[in-house]
Amino acid sequence: FPGVPIIIGEWGTINASDPQQQVQNTMGAAAADPLVVGFNYWVMAPGANEALLDDDLSKKSHFQNVQSFFKR
Repeated sequence: FPGVPIIIGEWGTINASDPQQQVQNTMGAAAADPLVVGFNYWVMAPGANEALLDDDLSKKSHFQNVQSFFKR
């Protein structure tokens, strides 16, 4: 479907040795594609590899990358 806007609903779990880097890579690839108009990032709270917050609720290093995707 060339030229059709895309909303990414889920990418699946991340099993990489560096989950934060994998999230940055994934979000970067999505942001670079002009057809990607939305992204469902559903893991905010601690407890998952790709969570945006640490156990003390501080922002992880990739929080800003995800936030900037949604602000574009």
